[in-house]
Amino acid sequence: MISQTLADAFSGFSADSMPASSRAHAARVYADTIACMVGGLCDAEVARFARRFSGHGVTEPLTGLKAAYGNLALILGFAAAALELDDGHYETGSHPAAHAAAGALAVAAQLKSDDKARFEAFLVGYEVGARVGLGTTLRPDAHGHGTWGAIGAAAAAAHLTGREPEDFAAILDIAGGLGLGTSVTAPMKGGTIRSAWVGVAARNGLLALDLHDAGVTGEPGGIEAVFGKVLGSAFDADAAAAGLGETFLIDTNFMKLDASCRETQGALAAFRAAWPAGHAASEIAWIEIATFDPAANLSEREPVNVMAGRFSIPATVALAAGAKPITAANYEAAVQSPMMREVMRRIEVVEDPDATDALPVRRCTARVHLIDGTEYEATVDGAPGDADQPLSPADLRAKFDALFAEAGRGDADAMYARLTADA
Repeated sequence: MISQTLADAFSGFSADSMPASSRAHAARVYADTIACMVGGLCDAEVARFARRFSGHGVTEPLTGLKAAYGNLALILGFAAAALELDDGHYETGSHPAAHAAAGALAVAAQLKSDDKARFEAFLVGYEVGARVGLGTTLRPDAHGHGTWGAIGAAAAAAHLTGREPEDFAAILDIAGGLGLGTSVTAPMKGGTIRSAWVGVAARNGLLALDLHDAGVTGEPGGIEAVFGKVLGSAFDADAAAAGLGETFLIDTNFMKLDASCRETQGALAAFRAAWPAGHAASEIAWIEIATFDPAANLSEREPVNVMAGRFSIPATVALAAGAKPITAANYEAAVQSPMMREVMRRIEVVEDPDATDALPVRRCTARVHLIDGTEYEATVDGAPGDADQPLSPADLRAKFDALFAEAGRGDADAMYARLTADA
């Protein structure tokens, strides 16, 4: 069973067993995820939610949040995903770091674990969760958030509490039955519940440990059953276990500087490549974005709120055409702006069957037609931040500093050094 295979591989895991390059990259992902949490705690919905539960319990030292340990995971997972800036992984179908970090930080706060133990728990949660995602063929109407992330959080908790392989596997079996049934169209329709799914799954991962310690048992082979027949249509245990101990999935993640759904960002990169400096959005007659399925589904020209805007190629490209950074504040302004809405209506998104056939290469073409008849066109494969187009350490550090500054934190230098000390 995959639960035992993963437990055998990661029980007692040490970051020292990783290649130095993988460990350094993982530390940057970890720091980036903590920064997303710090920034996300300032999101209006997250802040209102956190106030209902915070103030009692244990203090998480990296973010400063105080809550009961289960609620820490819930709030921190929600916060990590709220800005749409956290890492993701194409082949696994979701965002492993946010789920794993929320579980790791919550349990580490409860146990008063040291920094290295917290970082290693994050790595274990990342790899275990991501490997379940790698083996899963998720059903087309399901969103990846909140599904196998519960298993990643449970793995982080099992590692921090020093579980032997047999108990570790039993905890994963329970977590396999605690994933959520999520809808891929929810964020496109403006459902901000999409970010909360991460927190709920992280909380459920810790619940798996608590249930195990109370004597509750999961379904033997439950991960294969749930992710192969219920949330997914097939589960490939060999794919999930491939390269265990030799390769780390965190090495092939993507990272982001723009606060939008990843599948809008190929269109964004193509438009930026096509769009010369000096032009104004008012000069645009129409734009065609030709991309692969399922990115072509992100075609809404009338997004109802910020979340829907982040999952809309027309809204995202319209911001870029208006020389606006891709941020929540600018989406909010764009959704309310008649001028920006007019630009969105001039952007058509179509599937390019050749681009779909080219997957896993994520090919996207932008064709920009100006009112004066001038035309620009560019095609890109992928987007900045992909594994083959990594963001520079300087760009990631600038993002970290900006998120800490926006949260009113003056300790960015000390915290970055602390979070990357074990690299």
